[in-house]
Formats: sequence, structure tokens, C-alpha cells
Amino acid sequence: MKKRLRKKLQQREFREVTFSVTISNVRKTITITEGMLKGAKMGPYQELAWELQFELQPDLSESERQEFVDEMAAFAEDNQLGLAGQNGDYVVVSIANRKAVTIEEQQLLKKWLSERSEVNSVHQSTDDGYTDAWHEQLMRCLEPQTATFIKFYS
Repeated sequence: MKKRLRKKLQQREFREVTFSVTISNVRKTITITEGMLKGAKMGPYQELAWELQFELQPDLSESERQEFVDEMAAFAEDNQLGLAGQNGDYVVVSIANRKAVTIEEQQLLKKWLSERSEVNSVHQSTDDGYTDAWHEQLMRCLEPQTATFIKFYS
């Protein structure tokens, strides 16, 4: 049953899937529709943000840090990437590719960071670095966000 549902989700060849489960000797029929998945941003409709972490040089003044953040935000905006976060802990979304930030977009941002004298190090995630974009939007609602980040969710 799970394999059939997963296969249909991946192939996007369904309008609805109905399956039965038994819990504590009670048989339930569950129907999952394409609209339900789309509304919940699940399955083939899930949108992913990419986690970006880096450290700035410790001797930077507050004005130098702010100038760097402004320049990073402008670079991201120019490349249709949205940022949210602070203190070297950011999530990135892509307007050009709503499903997930592409490897090319990740490399572009990492390259820009590695060429900056203000950056001490860029951290590589042990996993793929992707996280649910809508969860991140809720978790980072009080942190600074670029206009493209906000546009991604509108």
C-alpha cells in the first residue's frame, strides 16, 4: 500500500488515492486527494529551503557586518534567491525554481561567500541541507527577511 501511494505521488498520476488501515481492530478507509497534497505542500508539491551557515571574521564592527549583510541580500535578490536569518544562520529559497534551491544556485552563493574577506568559513551540511520551506517561514518569522523571501510565500 505504501509503495503504491509513494509511486503514484512521485509520478503525479492520480486524482485521489484510497487505502484502508486497521488500528486496534478498527478498519478505516482513508482518501488522499491531489488537492489535499497541493494545499498542504506535501509529496510532489513540497517546496524546500536550503540551510546556509557561515562564520564572519570576529573582528568586524557592527557597521561592517551590516554592510556585508546588505551586500549579501542584494546579491541574493539579483539571483532570484530569498534569504531569511541572521548571524550566519540562514535559509535560502529560489523564486526561479520553487521546488528547491538548485545545486548551481547553492554553488553560486557559496562561491560569493568564499570570495568575501569578511567570511571566515562556510559550513557544509552533513546531509543535503534541505528543509521544508513553509516550516522555515514559520520558524523565522521574526528574523530579517529579504523581499524575495517574502515574495516566495505570497
